[in-house]
Amino acid sequence: MIGGLFGPDSSDSDDGEREGVAAESDESIELAGTPVVVRACAYHPQNANKVWPGTYSFASWLAERWDALPLGDGQRVLELGAATGALSAWLAMRGCSVASSDIDDGDVVHRC
Repeated sequence: MIGGLFGPDSSDSDDGEREGVAAESDESIELAGTPVVVRACAYHPQNANKVWPGTYSFASWLAERWDALPLGDGQRVLELGAATGALSAWLAMRGCSVASSDIDDGDVVHRC
């Protein structure tokens, strides 16, 4: 099983909990006919803990055109703003080598 896990601090603390993560839940979804399990972290009230509607649309669009696209077979993909990582997991299940990232909006403000 391939899934995604994102939070503001991915390092484990002594008690096994990740700092800054309020709640986690596994969610089974289907992207373009493929089951994907994501672990959503509810650390951001507007962005986290959801798979965006565009993720479903983009996965369907990619699946319909997969044979015409230069994807799969270890092709490297970078997904920025990955949220739960559902699309990254789906791409990895289809043979891509995926690196993905997501960042809390507050971190962006502090870095600018």
